[in-house]
Amino acid sequence: VNGRIPLRSRDRTSSYLHEVFHVWAPFDVAPDGRWVSEGLAEYYTLVLQQRAGRLTDAQVQDAVALFRRYGRWHVDLSQTRTAAALNNSAPFVMAVLDDLIRSQSHGKRRLDDAVRTLVHDGHPVTTAAWLAAVQQAAGSNLAPFFQQHVHRGIPPVRAVAP
Repeated sequence: VNGRIPLRSRDRTSSYLHEVFHVWAPFDVAPDGRWVSEGLAEYYTLVLQQRAGRLTDAQVQDAVALFRRYGRWHVDLSQTRTAAALNNSAPFVMAVLDDLIRSQSHGKRRLDDAVRTLVHDGHPVTTAAWLAAVQQAAGSNLAPFFQQHVHRGIPPVRAVAP
């Protein structure tokens, strides 16, 4: 850990929480699942701070908007290694998936439930495994969402606030 890195960046993410997520995440990542791991780690840097009372809903919304703004779009997230796609586009997609799961489940489930499914599965994380976990949490077919926003890289519209 580099002591010159601030605990929280200007965009309100945290390199420390990002790396802690990777250390604590009890799953391996397949080559096409890197975007899932990086997207979750970066999105949860905001979510964990919000749950700890360190960020307001408005601050999280502003930070998520920056993910969309600075993302690398029109690339297949499951195949790219571009930093802007993994560190901005992927966490933005995670935020939208969190909104979708909450909406589809009428507030009974959230992204955490999909992550738990990955953990209990015990297999390396792939895009297909993540799709299955998200669909299970949402209780609906999200394959068209993945085709459009993960594989084609079209930025999703975020209609629901966190």
